[in-house]
Amino acid sequence: MGDLTLLQLDALTEQVNIGFGRAAAVLSTLLGKRILLEAPLAGVYPLETLAKELSLLLPGEITAVQQVFRGRFFGDAYILLAHEHAAALVDLLLGGPGAQRQMTSSDYEALMEVGNIVLNNFLGTFGNLLRTRIVFSLPRVRLETVSTLLRASLARTRGSQRAVLVRTRFALEGVALEGHLVMILNLAALDALRQALDG
Repeated sequence: MGDLTLLQLDALTEQVNIGFGRAAAVLSTLLGKRILLEAPLAGVYPLETLAKELSLLLPGEITAVQQVFRGRFFGDAYILLAHEHAAALVDLLLGGPGAQRQMTSSDYEALMEVGNIVLNNFLGTFGNLLRTRIVFSLPRVRLETVSTLLRASLARTRGSQRAVLVRTRFALEGVALEGHLVMILNLAALDALRQALDG
């Protein structure tokens, strides 16, 4: 996390809390269910380092919701979930008890909708912080390993990259879940982020 000072990291965490708080409020209203959100932890890492660390936390194939963003800055944002957490989350969204089951195409559509809400609120908060407009693509669900996902992002954006990692735990209907949000930044975006956090 050496790319940011402790003060900058505190300011980033505060912004992340705002974005996730908004997303949780929207989802709670949409579902008519209370979402308990643990304070997210945020950090900035070299992409290669992050790929290794996340591969240990999330080994094998995972469920990811991806959204490409562009504007003054461009890159990829992901919500990463272990398969069992993705299945339990969708089951809860569809009125079930949070069972871990084989997911269907309609389950993935529900997951994309949730991912769209979370990522739009997070990227919107990020855009407000940098005082720039960010345009989002439609989300897509990918079933791949963490290393494969991040290697593809590195190839698309080229050059030295950093990633904002947000880790959080949340509970819905008493079922505890864990997710990771990753946003890939180029060095120009990281410099702008530092300046915004100092302001």
